[in-house]
Amino acid sequence: MQNNCFIRGNGIVKSGEYEKIEICGTGGFGNNVLANKIVVNGSVNMGEKVEADIIEINGTCFSGGSVKCNKIFVNGTLKSGKLDIIKCDVREAEGEIKAKEIKITGDIFVKSLFGDFISIDSQRSSFLSKLLKKRKEKSTIEHIEGKHIKIDNIIVERIDCEKIIAGKNCYIKQLNCTGKAEIKKGAFVNSIEGN
Repeated sequence: MQNNCFIRGNGIVKSGEYEKIEICGTGGFGNNVLANKIVVNGSVNMGEKVEADIIEINGTCFSGGSVKCNKIFVNGTLKSGKLDIIKCDVREAEGEIKAKEIKITGDIFVKSLFGDFISIDSQRSSFLSKLLKKRKEKSTIEHIEGKHIKIDNIIVERIDCEKIIAGKNCYIKQLNCTGKAEIKKGAFVNSIEGN
């Protein structure tokens, strides 16, 4: 990937492969965009399929389709039809992440996460990786709201859902579940409300 695309003001990123896409202002994407790095400072409407190694959002990002990335940093809002974040150590979001379907593998530190189907597997580090890389804290989310939620190895302040499976090493301060709650051995819930 040799192409770079820089938009200052208003513009459209055509479908294709890019090394880096940087938008300062308002932009739009074609239906199929692949990039190593996407930086948004402002507002962008993404196309049907966006894949990147790193996405940084300072502002607002909308996608009616699928967004797939390894690392994501959000200071603002990300709304997507489907969000898939894989093989990443840290995702940080000062704002909120919304998608119909969210799948996250790795550590996550966000304020708010909203979706219909949410799966988070914040895998615990092996003994060797703990020695080589000092992991200071467990993945943390202030608020998760969704229909069906499955989580492992995470700390959550508040969850509002219809159905949840909380796996081992989960700590949930407040759980409001209107349907079925399955709390597995090794998970802890401080307060449960609902049916």
